[in-house]
Amino acid sequence: MAFHLMVPFNVHLRRGSDPRKVQMSEGWEQDKFDAALKDYITVSRRTVPEVINRKAYFIARKSLWFTVKADAPEIRSRLNRTITIERTTASGRTELSHGPFGAILINSRLGKKGQPGLYGAAMREALAKLIAARVRSVAFLKAGWLPAIRILDSIVNDKEGAAPFPSEANRMSWSPKQIGDAVAAKPGDLPFATIVNAAIASHDSRGALQIYGSRALDTAFYDETQSMIEETRKRMQKDADKANAQMA
Repeated sequence: MAFHLMVPFNVHLRRGSDPRKVQMSEGWEQDKFDAALKDYITVSRRTVPEVINRKAYFIARKSLWFTVKADAPEIRSRLNRTITIERTTASGRTELSHGPFGAILINSRLGKKGQPGLYGAAMREALAKLIAARVRSVAFLKAGWLPAIRILDSIVNDKEGAAPFPSEANRMSWSPKQIGDAVAAKPGDLPFATIVNAAIASHDSRGALQIYGSRALDTAFYDETQSMIEETRKRMQKDADKANAQMA
């Protein structure tokens, strides 16, 4: 998982929803982020690389903050949530099927492999393994933001406004192989910063990364976009008030 903050502002990411159960009308949008960053740079007293590095740092911090905790009870609750799905029978009829999300997910994966579904004790054992895999995956994903944060932390001087640093993150570490990285923006015709979260957990990595990683990153971009819009508005109003005062 990687993204780039560039001028022109190209960020190739998916849209998503807020993982903290807050219903938003829409996730972050590429055009809105681009416009907000461009406007913010015009009113900022910092250089373009300084702005980009600071925003990259803020987004990495917010992504860490918005990534859900590797909490087994919470993950178990999500997987036990009853959902309804439609399925088409061999005769072509559409039937509704109800059941725990985790159980449906497990049997769906088995069905795609041509294997029979699980029930009873076998399903309970498979669910326990799935929950354990999700917990490990989320923990690795959360740790994947740390290398980028720590690299940019030494470059960004003004950290006021950054998201809180989760207490559990202080206990996290990563292997020498690194599960994340960052490249800071430098002066030039096309300054850009890169943040990489390359955490790949074993077993259920794809599921956890898609469910938890993209939502956290989407929400971080959405939140930072709104922050830049508001700060730009305040600075423009301050400049306008100052100009009006001088003309009075």
